Amino acid sequence: MVGATVVDGSGRDPVDVDVSIEDGHITQVGASGARGERLDAGGLTMTPGLIDAHVHLGLSSPIQPQFSFRLSAAELAADIFATADATLDAGFTTVRDTGGVDGGLVTTIAKGKVRGPRVLSCGPVQ
Repeated sequence: MVGATVVDGSGRDPVDVDVSIEDGHITQVGASGARGERLDAGGLTMTPGLIDAHVHLGLSSPIQPQFSFRLSAAELAADIFATADATLDAGFTTVRDTGGVDGGLVTTIAKGKVRGPRVLSCGPVQ
């Protein structure tokens, strides 16, 4: 990726640099000798992933239908997966779910079956 303005989170001023990415991971920031595909990122800004320490992915469906058991497990799961996807698109690469999802969501995202941020689950609400 060439020409991106990179904010590294250190407090230093943003800089326009090349960024090398291999297998979905940043391998180098700065002048790149990589021979792979080049993406012109001029005008775009790269930042470290954001962290949200208080989410409820399990509350992604409308509250009344969800808590009156008028939604199927499939619809609830679809709403949760859509919210996880939107969360990742918003720049959040890690979230802490403070209640309402089980380990199935964590595993499903970690296995790459659906898009979403890394989820640190506090377990079900008790």
